[in-house]
Amino acid sequence: MTELRRFEGHGVLVTGGARGIGAAVARRLAGEGGRVLVTDRDLPEAEETAAGLREQGLVARAFACDVADRASVEA
Repeated sequence: MTELRRFEGHGVLVTGGARGIGAAVARRLAGEGGRVLVTDRDLPEAEETAAGLREQGLVARAFACDVADRASVEA
């Protein structure tokens, strides 16, 4: 099976990426070459998800963000 790299060279933003479906999406996008920005209201959980991706040699960073809060998004 050919490995998909369709996000190679692209940055991707995953909201709610600390756990559950958001974390699964972050893993999938990173696995397909994306540079993933994991955002979540729970920064420690987002950092844990991003750290797990980096341990696999993937590119990921974490930031706190509540997409329901305009000031949080603008920051």
